[in-house]
Amino acid sequence: MQKQTETDSNQKADKPRKRRLYAFTFFLIISSVLWLFVKLADTYSVVLPLKIQLTDPQPEYWISEQQAGQLVNATVSSKGFKLLTFYASGFNNQHINVPLGQVTLRKQNHNTFYITSLSLKSYLASVLGLDEDEIMLADGDLYFNMETLTEKKVPVVVNHSIQFIEQFGLYGRIRTNPDSVLVLAPSPVLDTIRFVATESYSATGISSTFTKTIPLTYDQTLLHLKQTTVDATFEVERFTESVASIKINKPGSLRMRLFPSETKITFSVAMKDFHSISPEQFYLEPDTTGLSTRIKFLGIKIIQKPEKVSITRIEPDQLEYILVK
Repeated sequence: MQKQTETDSNQKADKPRKRRLYAFTFFLIISSVLWLFVKLADTYSVVLPLKIQLTDPQPEYWISEQQAGQLVNATVSSKGFKLLTFYASGFNNQHINVPLGQVTLRKQNHNTFYITSLSLKSYLASVLGLDEDEIMLADGDLYFNMETLTEKKVPVVVNHSIQFIEQFGLYGRIRTNPDSVLVLAPSPVLDTIRFVATESYSATGISSTFTKTIPLTYDQTLLHLKQTTVDATFEVERFTESVASIKINKPGSLRMRLFPSETKITFSVAMKDFHSISPEQFYLEPDTTGLSTRIKFLGIKIIQKPEKVSITRIEPDQLEYILVK
C-alpha cells in the first residue's frame, strides 16, 4: 500500500516536468523556424558554374558539340528564399539550352561569333526566374565557333524489305519524288556524302504497284536537309520464267574451239515484256581469266542482256576448250 502511494506521488511530480519539456521543445522549434525565416530573408551571393548548351543556329551555319557546350561562371545575389527555390529546382546540375535566335549574336570573323554579356545575362535571368540585377556574368561576352555550311544535291536510295506474292516482283528501279535532295553540311563532311538513304521500309503480301511516303535518315548533328521525306513508288508486275539457247561467242583475240558452243539461260521477265525478249539480245563469251595457267574449264561471262530480265541459271556454266594455233 505504501509502495502504491509512492508511485502515485512520483507520477504527479513528473507531470509538471514533462509539461515544461514540451513547452521548451515547442518554443525551440518556433524560434528555430523564425530564425530560419529571418536568415532566408537576407540577401546572399553565390557563384554558380552554369552549363550552357547553344542550340538552333541559323540554317547556313553548323556548330559542333564541343563548341555548343559552354560553361559560364555566374554570381547570383538574391534572397535566401529564391536561392533555396533555385537549388531545389536542380538548375545548377542541368544544361540550360540557349537558342541562338533568342539572344544578341554578333560575328567577330569568318567562323568566330559571340553572344553579348548583357543579352546572355537577360536570357539566363528569365530562364532561372531571377531579376536581371540578381545575376552577374564573370566571363563577359561568350565566344564560340561555327562553320559555314555548303550545299549539294545527292541522290536518294530507298532501303526496303518487301515480300511479294508468288510470281510477283519489283519491276525496274524504285522511283522517288524527288529523286535527289539538297544537303547542307560543313565542307569536309559534305565531300564524303554520296547519297541519302531512307528509313527501312518493310511490307508483305505485295502484288500491285504502290507509293509510300518514307522519311530520310541522316545525322542531324552534321547535316541539314531541305526535305526530310520522299514519295517512293514501287512498280510491281507479274513475272514468268523462260529458257533460251544462247550462242557463246569466241573472244576476238583468241582462236579456240568451245565445247559446247551454246548454253541454256533461264531468266525471269515481266509478263508484259515476255514477247519482246529474243536470244539475239544476249551476248556471251568464255571467261578467259586464268587461261595462261592452262585451266581445264572456262566460265561464262554475260557481256550483254536485256535490261528487263534477271538471269537465274546458266546450264552448263562451264566450257571445255581447245586453243587453235
